[in-house]
Amino acid sequence: MLCADWRAFAVLWPNWGFRHNNGTWRNSPIATVAGMTITVGSVPAAATRVRFLWYNNPCGAAPYGCPVYTRVAPIGSETGEMAFLPLGPFIMDLPPPGAIVTLKAAV
Repeated sequence: MLCADWRAFAVLWPNWGFRHNNGTWRNSPIATVAGMTITVGSVPAAATRVRFLWYNNPCGAAPYGCPVYTRVAPIGSETGEMAFLPLGPFIMDLPPPGAIVTLKAAV
């Protein structure tokens, strides 16, 4: 389940010329979705990290407003729990330019 949202991902851009600054986080919207693959747009070759859901209120005030959900086994019908949960926040190092990265989703 996917909700297109500019707040979902951000990439760390290097700050050239600054000695004590590790970079600047810039929003990078979801470009495409195909099956279990999400492509993030606007990622420069020099980007070093990507982060997901790193905002004060990334899912909004309305129910089911998170950008990405994953399937889970519900505890039981009495709990009112659904068969999906929002994907949690994370920060991930990016490989060097030209490297191929495959992330496998749990099904």
